[in-house]
Amino acid sequence: MDKNKNNKDSLYTIVGYSIFTILALFGILFIILFSTGQINQSHQIFIYTDNMSLLTDIDNLALNLSNNGWVVYYSDNCGYCGLEMEEFGNSWKYLNSVNVSEHGLPEGMAGVPTWFNYNTGEIRPGYQTIDNLNLMVGI
Repeated sequence: MDKNKNNKDSLYTIVGYSIFTILALFGILFIILFSTGQINQSHQIFIYTDNMSLLTDIDNLALNLSNNGWVVYYSDNCGYCGLEMEEFGNSWKYLNSVNVSEHGLPEGMAGVPTWFNYNTGEIRPGYQTIDNLNLMVGI
């Protein structure tokens, strides 16, 4: 009887340690995924820069526009271009952009700002709202 009790106690101990180990592994996995941005509380997809700083919605919009072939042609002395530059702020650096003051206006473009998609050939002349730009990349 005593031997049977010892075997039963050993089995409970092994099962207990196994459950504890499995739970600990799941906890470690969750911590790793949470800390690397693979899991986040808002269920959004985030893009990280090389230094792992979190990008804003405007950063992501600019990157999506560039990655989808959109280029904005602008001029430093254009009021509407200035409005778009203000809306993007520091995110402007993520856009594919051409300053026509330095490089000239491409043939077929009437003015600036003009958004051109090199993948599709689509042209969107004039100032584009953030909502329009989101639609251009399917957001």
